[in-house]
Amino acid sequence: MRIMWRGWGLTALFAASLILTNGALPANDAPVVHVKAVVKDGAVRLEAQANAPFEYTTYRPSESLYVLAW
Repeated sequence: MRIMWRGWGLTALFAASLILTNGALPANDAPVVHVKAVVKDGAVRLEAQANAPFEYTTYRPSESLYVLAW
């Protein structure tokens, strides 16, 4: 009987911890960025749209590779 109460106690503790932490984790406030690449006449145009201002860097490690990082 004592073992059964221990199991119920652990189950209740686990359930209570889930209830207390429900929604307690903060959401990420970073901007959401969508990048669209359009190929036309042998050129590629990158268009980035975001829901807030963001910083980015670009570099070109080779002639055929263009890197956009934020």
